[in-house]
Formats: sequence, structure tokens, C-alpha cells
Amino acid sequence: MSVEELEARIDKLSNEIKELQQQKFATQRQLNALRDPVARLPFEISSEIFLQCRLDYSGYGYDRVQMARTKPQMAPLLVMHVCGAWANIALSTPALWSRVHLEQPRQNILQLWLRRACNYALAVSLDRSLSPGVGLVLQGYSKQLTHLYLGLREEECDLTPLISGDALISGDASWPSLRTLTVGLRSKDEYDPYEWRGDRGRLRFARLQALLLLAPNLTELNLEDLSTWKDSDIPETLVLPNLRCLRLGTDVPRGCTNIIRRVTLPRLHTLSITFEHTSLDVFLLFLQRSSPPLRNLFLRREGKYLPALQSKFLELFEQLSSLTHLNLRHWHFSIEWTVALVDSPYLLPNLQSLDIYDPPYGHAAVQTPAHHLLLHGLTARVTHS
Repeated sequence: MSVEELEARIDKLSNEIKELQQQKFATQRQLNALRDPVARLPFEISSEIFLQCRLDYSGYGYDRVQMARTKPQMAPLLVMHVCGAWANIALSTPALWSRVHLEQPRQNILQLWLRRACNYALAVSLDRSLSPGVGLVLQGYSKQLTHLYLGLREEECDLTPLISGDALISGDASWPSLRTLTVGLRSKDEYDPYEWRGDRGRLRFARLQALLLLAPNLTELNLEDLSTWKDSDIPETLVLPNLRCLRLGTDVPRGCTNIIRRVTLPRLHTLSITFEHTSLDVFLLFLQRSSPPLRNLFLRREGKYLPALQSKFLELFEQLSSLTHLNLRHWHFSIEWTVALVDSPYLLPNLQSLDIYDPPYGHAAVQTPAHHLLLHGLTARVTHS
């Protein structure tokens, strides 16, 4: 055979091979459809199955460590790499992209992810970076963003990317749909990246205030292990009429004081706060100023125990008649305080649960007269209620 004939023969065989490969792929898809139960389901059911695999964003206290460990196996990333059919289902299900957790997020990746969510409400969790570019992307979806979690590095505790930009400055954009805002401090330790610290990270209250003013419908604010700088140029208190839940860290009582002295929260029903002896007066003024219908109160004490606080705590609880759940950490109570609590039916009259944790005394605290009296008095309250 001549060279031309051999080349023609090769071209013919190549075309036959391509045709056979196409037939093989088509047959394989038919086989996959018979073997894959998801492929036989209606689109709506397949989408709902994928939705059950999304990141569970519950605002405060969701399991960040577990979330990070399962991220590669989390929808929609997992289903995108199974097969073309699953990828098409994922790309055709905007709700699947409405929740996102990214570490050191890149602007283009965040933009692509949020674009796929179309018009769905968004829950966004970002770790270790809040660059101006990322801030601009979030501003573009400000009307859809309902939950925002920020894990900031201690050298970058700055909310400026969320409060600056031409759209925000001109008043054309804000955060009208934001319901939950959580800001925490992320460790720089690459070997323990989910260790949280509260010793150095600080936010300027002026920038926090600017962000809160842009989010008039915020109902929950959590500041995890962050304190705030004092801004002497902010004389007026900030009124947040819709905020119902406020949680202020675990290890930064001074930051709690700086915030409490500057806000008025008339609809607050859940409060978690850590403070030193010097901040109790500030807390009392906050309650008088806000008159909130507080139902859940978590108090954690830092610093040395001062007996003088007992009388102030009686004054505090007299202002909390609506309280139903009280949780106290690192507190040691005197007989006088306990007698007042158990003898007065007007002190915390609606209280349903009381949780006291006093680690310096441990189980020995249960043997003190104050605790025996407290248990007896609470039992009597339950019996006569």
C-alpha cells in the first residue's frame, strides 16, 4: 500500500475509534443511570438531598472545628466532583450555594460562589481575611446577606472593608437583611488554627458602630474574645431597637464594659457578658437605660471576689423581674445574698432555671451553708409555685 493509502486507512480507523468511544460513553451513562438511584430521582428530590448536606450555619456557636474538617466532603463541593449529572443538579440548585465558609477567601472565588446562589438569602463565614476586595464582593450582595461570621487575625481586627466604599458612602447600599453578625479572633498558630484568643484583638468601637448603623434589622450580635478600643469622640449611646441577643466574649471583660456603656437595647431578651468588679455599675446603668425584657442572662465574673458586690447584685436582680433563665460562672455567694434570693418572692419571680458554676470551690461548694440554704429555698419556691 502506498503512503497515501496508509494515511487514509489511519484516518478511517481514528474516526471509527472516536465513534466507538462516543458509543461507549453513551452506554456507560445508561449503565450509570441504572446503577445510580439519584439519577433516577426527579430533579426536585435530588436537589433536596443535596441541600441536606450543606454547611449548618446556626449563627453563634456552630462547630467550627468540625466544619473545617468536613469541608472537602461538604456540599456543594463534593457533589460537583462525582459526575456530570450531579454537577448539573448542583449548578441548577441556587439554594445549595447560599451558605459558604472560606478560609483566606479570594475575591474571585467568593464572587463566583455567591453568584451561583442567585437571589437566595446568604450565610457567609470567612476566616483570616477581610480584604477591601472581599468587602466589595459582600457589599454587592448586601441585600441578600442575612448571617455573617468573620474570624479575624489579631493584626487585622478591622471592619473598614464593610463600612467603606462608594456605594456605602453615597448611601446607596447598607446591610438591610443582616440578622446575625459574629466577629471572632482567629489564632495565627498554623498548628492549631482553631484556637481562639482574646488577649490582643481589638476593634474600634467607632467602626463597629458604623457597621451596626448600616444594619438596622440586626437581631443577634456576637463578639467572641474581642475587646473594643475606647473612642472618646463618640459621646452618645447607640440605640439598637431590634437587637434581641447580645453575646460578649469569654475572656475580655474590659471590652464588654466599653460596649455596654455605649448601647441602648430596649428589646434585648438574651445577654451573655463577662465583667470585672469595676463594670457592674456600668451594667446597672445599661439596664436602667434600656429597660429590656431580658429573659436569658449569662454572667461570667473575672477578677477577685469582692463581698461588696453582693448588695449590688441584689439591686441588679431587682431590675430583672422578667428573667426566666440565669447562668452564673465563677461566682461565690454569701449567706446574705442567698437569704435574699430564697426569702423574697419578688426577687426574680419568673425564674425557671438557675445554673451556678463555681470552679475554685468545686464540689466542696455544695457543702457550704449558702448552697444548702439556696437548694432548700429553691425547692420551696418550686413546691409553692
